[in-house]
Amino acid sequence: IEKVTCLLSTNVQPDSYGNLEFSVKEKLYKRSKGNVIFNGSACGVNLDRFDISKREELRAEVHKQFAIPKNKKVFGFVGRLALEKGVNELLEAFLELKSPDAMLLVVGPYYGVEELNQEIYNRALKDKNIIFVGPVSEPSKFYAAFDFLILPSYREGFGMVVLESAAMGTPIIVSNIIGPTEFVKDNHNGLYCDVKSASSLKSTMLKALSLSEMEYQQLCENAYDDVRTKFNSSDFKEAFLKDREALIMKK
Repeated sequence: IEKVTCLLSTNVQPDSYGNLEFSVKEKLYKRSKGNVIFNGSACGVNLDRFDISKREELRAEVHKQFAIPKNKKVFGFVGRLALEKGVNELLEAFLELKSPDAMLLVVGPYYGVEELNQEIYNRALKDKNIIFVGPVSEPSKFYAAFDFLILPSYREGFGMVVLESAAMGTPIIVSNIIGPTEFVKDNHNGLYCDVKSASSLKSTMLKALSLSEMEYQQLCENAYDDVRTKFNSSDFKEAFLKDREALIMKK
């Protein structure tokens, strides 16, 4: 389907430069046919909607709602509870972590939960330090509540959640794949783990817990600064309009 779609398209716009290079290498289309708008992503992130000035207020609201102790570090996931999102690895890694200082909040719809390892999933349901929140209408307050967002996907176009999390000043742990690593840089605004590896994710989570306050705050600041300067939706819209005007002129 992807090959036919690309063949019949006059212009192809992947979400990231990494996906552009991958597509050209896979011969889905010629380089002259593809381009990435601005710095990538589907639309950038709205910094009014994801307002970092409300971080502490929203964080306190969620921590109170779920009775999260002040000494707990919160890892969070936002997305479908599906196999390809790395949920098996996420749950297994956290269960093996066995840290009294950490909690995991899993936010998102249960589409695909039947594909998961049911033994791991059922263990996670019974773990007092794992909270399955379900789908929410205001993800911004959960990004604020997390100390780290985790996105251990097998594949992603870009991964909008990494931008939304960074906009709230929360660094990200991602699997080292094309897409999310367009934004997340290891030890700069987040941390990497190996794809499809619960043991690697566990090690990365342990590293996250061992960071000094200064090291952690630097990740937070870098995450916000990077999204503000490179992925602001207002700047993306201007670049998108110019791109569409250029396409019209080609005709």
